Amino acid sequence: MKKVYSNVFAEIPSKEVHAIKYFKVRFVVFFIKSFIYALWVSIINGLGIKFHFFISFNSLKAFANRKISLGTLYHLAISPLDSFRYFEFHYGYEFLEKINIVGYLDISSPRFFPAYLIKKRKLNSVIMLNPDTKDIKNTEEIYKFLGIHNRCKFYNNVIENCDFEKNSFDLITSISVLEHIPMETVNQTIKTIKLLLKSDGYFLVSVPVAKEAYDEFINFNEYNLQEESKDGYYFGQRFHDEILINELFVDNFGEPVYSKIYGEKESGFFNQNRFNKINNINYPSFKESYFFHNNYKEYSSIDTLTGAGVAIYLFKNSNN
Repeated sequence: MKKVYSNVFAEIPSKEVHAIKYFKVRFVVFFIKSFIYALWVSIINGLGIKFHFFISFNSLKAFANRKISLGTLYHLAISPLDSFRYFEFHYGYEFLEKINIVGYLDISSPRFFPAYLIKKRKLNSVIMLNPDTKDIKNTEEIYKFLGIHNRCKFYNNVIENCDFEKNSFDLITSISVLEHIPMETVNQTIKTIKLLLKSDGYFLVSVPVAKEAYDEFINFNEYNLQEESKDGYYFGQRFHDEILINELFVDNFGEPVYSKIYGEKESGFFNQNRFNKINNINYPSFKESYFFHNNYKEYSSIDTLTGAGVAIYLFKNSNN
């Protein structure tokens, strides 16, 4: 598979002072701007805004009850969703609206998607799985202030090392996760997911896509799960083409029940926006909902993509 090397972090770090002056004033101004942009996107039928408001207002409530700091509130209330999350959360929840869910396993998805699903569907038997120790601890703390902590069990491990019962889950979700697992491992992960699903269970998954599949290596060990690199680059994620989607998912589960594909309107926006978001201290994060709505669109197939994209699928495990 083709390899692409990306410098997602500036080679010369910014010398700007990262302490934010007039922090409280800045928070109020940015929160208002974030609300206005999200409201406008909602009015023009943009994606994922109900999740934006869900995160923002629950974090305000938690801050009022002294459960989180102002610094945490700043992040959650102003920029609650990042880029493709607006798309993934919107269609992920829509795909699952008519699905009966009792036993539910989430594999390292962005934490607020399972949280929303748990609260709205009143789920009580949920397993949250994540090999990143820091991330799953943060999830546990956030689920406490959301009032859903007692409905979940938290596992700091990879799925292959867990002894969950076969055919035990009605639903397994994995949003923007499997692309971070190298090819030599991901096939076994998918086969394990299939074994854990009930015979009529569902698998919701999203992955990055492109006309031609490639592995992206970045100059940062993002999840601290890889060995030290000799050249300074670490496996970041895999972009899937039509052939790879069929090989990994369709061959295991059959054709998807539902699917959607969103991608850049103009090739190169995703990489430039990601770089600015990471390296520019003055990046206007309050505009994130608007940036996504304005720069991405739906595509009929992976082969018609202009550049980078994300596909989300709901598969039914009907051929055990």
